[in-house]
Amino acid sequence: MDRRLFGKNLIAYSMLPACFAGAHFAKPAFGTCAQEEPNAEDSTDGSPMPLEGFELDAARGLLLGGLIGDALGGPIEFLEPRPQQTGLTDARSWAADKALDLKLLQELAANVPLLEYKTLRPETAAYGPWVKSAPAGTLTDDSRHKIILLRAIATAEQEKVPLNAMHLAQAFLDFSPIMPADKQEALALEELVEEGLQEYRFAARWLLGERDLAKARPIERIWAGVNNCSGQMLLPPLALA
Repeated sequence: MDRRLFGKNLIAYSMLPACFAGAHFAKPAFGTCAQEEPNAEDSTDGSPMPLEGFELDAARGLLLGGLIGDALGGPIEFLEPRPQQTGLTDARSWAADKALDLKLLQELAANVPLLEYKTLRPETAAYGPWVKSAPAGTLTDDSRHKIILLRAIATAEQEKVPLNAMHLAQAFLDFSPIMPADKQEALALEELVEEGLQEYRFAARWLLGERDLAKARPIERIWAGVNNCSGQMLLPPLALA
């Protein structure tokens, strides 16, 4: 794993909402947007240092922990707190000296439930579950945006180049769930996907050169210019910067 994915370039990732809104995009590169300063942890030839040891473990844990948290919390998002019905109360507090060892992991696995959507949040939502009465463990948009970012990172890695805005734009356009065989269900899912990603795809197409306003909109007007924190869903490893 490459430090550039979880190191100083995270400063640039944190600028994503402003970048996609066109506030600072002079070139299609995150470094341009964030105005990164040289980092002493980089190697002398300018190449990024690989993550290893604790940092690598922390990076993996932070990514997986975000996905698990989404799976746990998806069914109760926006609901009034009902700890007696969810069983998640104890998992929401963590002492500073508490270690996540194998014994505690086994206790959490036995006592922290994956909740059913069918009784708590049965309907589909563009920014929530894309399946009616979704099975326990179903992810929401919080995880979809992370997955899109990780796919963009993987593409950059394959190309052996730094991650740039074009990678992310294309990843938003390429993202698609596995479609059901039933045509009506597939159509309904396609509509949810488009609604959930529409604003990002408008901006992505514009960034990639499309100028048909039925398909693309200037990145300066993403979310119609309304401040929105959804871009932060792409930043699970920011704490490692």
